[in-house]
Formats: sequence, C-alpha cells, structure tokens
Amino acid sequence: MALAAALLTLLPAPNALAGGVTLITHGYKLDAGNIQWIDFMANSILSNAPALDDMAYYWLTVENPPGPNLPTPADITLSAPFGGSPADIASGEIVLLFDWTEIASLNESVATHNVAAALAPLLIDRTFVPELPGRELAEQPLHLIGHSRGGSLVLELARILGELGIVVDHVTTLDPHPVRLGDLDPPVSISENILFADDGTANLIDFGIARLAGGTAESGNGVKFRVSDTPVELRGIEKEKDTLYHVYDPRITKIEDRFYITLAIDTNSGCRMGVASTKDLDRFDFIGIAADPDTRNAVLFPERIDGWFVRLDRPNKVTSPFGPATGLQIDISISEDLLTWEPRGTVLSGRPHYWDELIGSGPPPVKTRDGWLHIYHGVATHFGSANIYQAGVVLLDLDDPSNVIARGRNCILEPREMYELVGQVPNVVFPTGLIVDSCDDEGFALLGSKVRVYYGAADTCVCVATSTIEELINACGE
Repeated sequence: MALAAALLTLLPAPNALAGGVTLITHGYKLDAGNIQWIDFMANSILSNAPALDDMAYYWLTVENPPGPNLPTPADITLSAPFGGSPADIASGEIVLLFDWTEIASLNESVATHNVAAALAPLLIDRTFVPELPGRELAEQPLHLIGHSRGGSLVLELARILGELGIVVDHVTTLDPHPVRLGDLDPPVSISENILFADDGTANLIDFGIARLAGGTAESGNGVKFRVSDTPVELRGIEKEKDTLYHVYDPRITKIEDRFYITLAIDTNSGCRMGVASTKDLDRFDFIGIAADPDTRNAVLFPERIDGWFVRLDRPNKVTSPFGPATGLQIDISISEDLLTWEPRGTVLSGRPHYWDELIGSGPPPVKTRDGWLHIYHGVATHFGSANIYQAGVVLLDLDDPSNVIARGRNCILEPREMYELVGQVPNVVFPTGLIVDSCDDEGFALLGSKVRVYYGAADTCVCVATSTIEELINACGE
C-alpha cells in the first residue's frame, strides 16, 4: 500500500461522485471565442473519470427563451446521455452540465432566481429523464456546483428545493457574484436544507471592510459543519492604501489568549502577507500587511520562541509564464509586531524531479517532544500534462526551528479521489488547517493523538484526512 494511503484515512466529501447527481453550472456569459468554464469542468471530469461508461453525463441547455418573458421548464432541453446510461451504470452517478449562456449576460433582465425556478421542477419530474422512467433526479444525493453568477443560481436552486422538502447534500460555490445592480439577483445565502456548503470565494471588498463570503463554520465532530451565512468582516482594512484584489488561504494560530490569522492578499505590488486577529472568533480585526516583498503561505508558530513571533513563509521568487510567481523554498523569520519581519534563513528547499519541486507551508506547526511537526505542500512540475499538488511532513528543532531534524522522502497525501482530481484547479490537495485531539500538561501533542488535516481539494471543496502524531513523525524518517 502506498504511503499516502497507509498514513491518512480519507473521509470522502459528501456526495463525492458516488451514487448521486452532480450539477455544474457557469457564471456570466463570456465573449464569443472564449472557452467557457463549464466546458473546462466537463472536459476535466471526462479526462479524469476512472471509466467513462460508468458515469452518465447530460447537457441541460436553456434554448431560445421567448423574448422578454422569463424562462420556463419548457425552455430547458436535455441532451441524450453520453458516457453510460443511468439505468445501467454501476456507480449510479449522474453529472448534469447546465448551460444558460443565452440569458446569462448583464444585458439580460433575467435573475438567477428565475433560472433556478425554471430548473427546479425538472429535478422532481419523473418523466424528465427518459432513461430513468418513474424516478426523480432529486431522489438521489445532490451536489450543486456554481461558478461566479452560477454560485447565486445553485444556492437559489437549493433554497427552492428546500421549500419542497428536499435536502441538498452539498453545495460548492466558486467566487459567487450575484448581480446586485437594481438587486437583480438575490444575495448569496445558505438555506437550512443544505447539509454541507463550501466556498471558493477570494474576497469582496466594499467600503473598507473585507467580507469573506464563506463565513465561519462550526462542527461537533470535525466532519459535519454548519456554515454561517454571515460574512466574516475584517475590520480596519480600510486603512490600507493599496488596491486589494483577493484575500485567501487563511491559516489560524492560537498564541496565548488570541487567535492570529495569516492571509494571502493580492495587490498591485504582488502577493503580500496580511495579519488579522480575534479573541472570540466573532469580531476579526485587521492588523495590517507585512513589509515583506512578494510572499505566500505564511504560518505562525503557536508560541513565541525566545520572546519572538516566528513565521514560516514562501518567497515568490520563481516566475511562470502561465500564472503568478511561485517559490521553491520555505524561509523562517522573526518579528516583534507581526508586521516587520527579520529573515533568519531558508529552512528547506524544493527537490528537483521529486513530488515537491515547488513547496510552501501548510497548517501551523505542532509542538511534539520530538520537535516541531510541520505539514507542507509540494508541487510536482515535471509531468507534461499538469502540476500535481501533494503534501509531506518535516520535523524541525524545538529551540531553533531553522534546523531540520528529519524530512519525509515521500508524500503523505496526494490527489486520488474524483473531487481532488477534478475542479477549478485539478490535481490538488492543499492542507491549511490541522486539529490535534490530545496534548500533555506542557502543551506537547501526545504521540497517540488523532490528527485531523483539513485541505482544499481541486480548489473546489474542503476535505479532511486523519492520522496520528506518531504516524506523521515516523513518516518524517521514511
């Protein structure tokens, strides 16, 4: 058994392409000639599916809406299935690709609620899918995925289904942007009938307050979460003079009596590290942007070392013609105020031709008797088709974490499941959160303690994997 499978027991995301209906839709109508987002998603699913004939795919298309009138169920056509037939496939998985580009431009007066209202009756129509006579699509577990304005659409679709008494297992929104001019589209909101919701929003900055549309989430068991429909507000961000485009990749660390959050912020001068803090996880105060040049993946150690705040980060020194700058080393720095940092050298570098050619920190380090245990991500770039994001472990010296005690040769987590292979950014596992169940009286994690690692999968959904402190430490020496 591969090391990744041996160490981490994956808990599949709800309705992760296993005996259910996944509906995917796009956002604003794009200019002619551009590849539409839904086409990209469809091609990714087709190219990564274990067996094409073991899944059923349909196109749902809004065609020739009747002039200024609102769309109706009769305006939505269903293609013949490609792949397998839903009556014959073993997986029972159906993928619906919903194309409403005819009425998705800003020049139209059709709201996402109108489109969702036309689509919802078809999901409970027992005659809609000829290959499933007498059965409703909504009888099966539902996973709704919407990009941009499509995020507003799938949330409205879920709400309408809720009024009909139908539970939606999983909703994924990617940068949901309802059209608010004249309040055309309803605001983004998580309805009570949605069991699990995750959001790939970067940020919405308005009137000096950054509203992170994903909100906070609470769970009693670390697996099932209820996501608040109240956006997180970063108070004080209006003091920043630079233009802030995106706020993302938060890592949260408790130091003494406060929680500190490091954030990646895209600005005109590159990606910068922002810092926020909270005492109660209700009010979030923006401290500021660090004075460093272009950097990402900053994480704080959970205690001061020799009186200093200590940080791991990834300088963006590697340029790419296909995207933003990236990096192949993790550095360590110290600070008194969290904004002015003194570099103390490079902790580890990427390994050419291995799984971790490009690297960056993951969740904050964990204090163990053997050293600081740290999970980091690595990117294999030597494949011709795509980069592959994986995760590995390293053990750092307790007194001087710039010294590496041991570093795992192999990855401990890699994209294998469909929801890790297919999404907004395919072939990605990206850990940023970690919970340790048990520590001793001095704050050291116990060897037998369960560990929950939270990671982004394909930049589309949030997943959790489990291991133990002992297993992860052992992996550092293998």
